[in-house]
Amino acid sequence: MAFFCFLKAPESQAGITHTANLVTQGDITSAHGFMNHVAFDVPLEKMDEYKQRLKQAGLECTDVYHDDSEAGILLELASWTRELTPADVNVEPISI
Repeated sequence: MAFFCFLKAPESQAGITHTANLVTQGDITSAHGFMNHVAFDVPLEKMDEYKQRLKQAGLECTDVYHDDSEAGILLELASWTRELTPADVNVEPISI
């Protein structure tokens, strides 16, 4: 993973260069090609602790539990709460 700082890049524009809101707090639409989140797999028993540490560092956190929407978030801490089954696959695979 790499992050770049382009000093001559145009000013950011909500809804174009990044989402205007956090998930559950408004429209999260952005232009194609924008990376809207990065996810980290964390132990379920550590989830509350990590969330508190982020809040203590001054970061805004939301409670989002994935459904079948296309929503994305900036930083995702994800935990498996159960084993997946074939019933969890709700799209046809694509060939690239």
